[in-house]
Amino acid sequence: MKIRIFALLSAVAASVFAQEPTQMDNPINYNPVSLASQFFEHNNYFNYYALVNGMYDSYAPTYNNTTGQQTNNGSFGYSVGGGLSAYHSFRRATLSLSYSGTYRNYNSPLFSNGTDQNLALSFMRRLGRRWTLGLSANAGTVLYGTGYFGPASEGPNAIATNPFSANTRYASAGVSLAYQQTRRLSYVVSGTFFLQRYSFVNAIGATGGAGNFGVNYRTTARTTVSANYGFSAFTYQFGSGDSRLHSISGTVSHLFPHNWFLSVNGGVTHSNVNGFISIPVSALTGNVGAGGYVVGRYNTSSNFPSFGATVTRIFRRFQLSASGGQSIMSGNGYYLASRNQYANGNYSKSFRRANLSFGGNWYRLESAANTVTYSYSAAGFAASYSYQLMRYLGSNVRYDWVRYGNLTPYPSIIDNRLSFGLIFSSRSIPATLY
Repeated sequence: MKIRIFALLSAVAASVFAQEPTQMDNPINYNPVSLASQFFEHNNYFNYYALVNGMYDSYAPTYNNTTGQQTNNGSFGYSVGGGLSAYHSFRRATLSLSYSGTYRNYNSPLFSNGTDQNLALSFMRRLGRRWTLGLSANAGTVLYGTGYFGPASEGPNAIATNPFSANTRYASAGVSLAYQQTRRLSYVVSGTFFLQRYSFVNAIGATGGAGNFGVNYRTTARTTVSANYGFSAFTYQFGSGDSRLHSISGTVSHLFPHNWFLSVNGGVTHSNVNGFISIPVSALTGNVGAGGYVVGRYNTSSNFPSFGATVTRIFRRFQLSASGGQSIMSGNGYYLASRNQYANGNYSKSFRRANLSFGGNWYRLESAANTVTYSYSAAGFAASYSYQLMRYLGSNVRYDWVRYGNLTPYPSIIDNRLSFGLIFSSRSIPATLY
């Protein structure tokens, strides 16, 4: 029974492979690693911090083996952790690094104790008058129950937590090379390696890579049009199969007055996925699993429209970003290659001694690999406020709302989390949402 309850506890999407836009893609110059950079007026900074929080979750049911009944009285817990954020500008290069990690502990036997961690690294160097090299890396772990924790990215390497796992592990590394032929014309080639793993032994992880070639033409000082070709391939654990994706797309980007930036893209993705699928016996009814998942061999080829839009405004201590669209992703360990419809956004406003942040996301998966009767959707929202009490010491409060979608016959679940505590910071700045 506990396995069935866990089936929905970690099913919120979390895309953590945030990509740093190059100047050719987005002329708004900002540090993508952390919202805390809003507090630094100079190009170079370093900050480390430690925090301790108390927490309360509204959904923490317990199961009585004797009566066969389930009760929910909520659960208290605590978290401790810390991190660092650094940014340095060289004469011909920039380097940004951030790490955050927390350990959670609950008094409920249902909630698993564990860590949330994220390490992000970005390096960009101008090799010459025309060439620019970019390197990036991300790795970490995610526990269930977090409504929002950073900028989301879309594409085959987007990470979503697994509905049967209390913990998701991920890693990604990328390289890009840009060539500026003229003031208007440039070319970009990039590659990414990624993997995702889950704590539940029967969840299906993926390992893969992606490559992209793009041509960018700046029609005006504020407008750029692009044409892109991308190829992605990933292999699933336990001999479950593999996927191959080919995509072509076009993008139009424009910088409006007052630092508003808009990017719109559209194209088509061709997918070929094949293999043999099996899922946990505890989730099966005959040869059909939760959500109508059919067990057995599959081999499908499909064409999917892909599209998206992103709007951003970043100005001193203010940031607003929102995006939405449709893409193909590697899956969440239960749904494999999937059509991913998504929407997400964040808002942050920093004051002299305080920060107010909001973030939210929604996504829906429809399998492109196997016959699944139902689509799966989840959503999350987070709000945080922090205030610097004195030098090096601040307070923070955060609220998370998460809806875990239903996988028939398992119902959907809504969890509310409230956390509050203190933060010790070397640069005397308040905590931010991420």
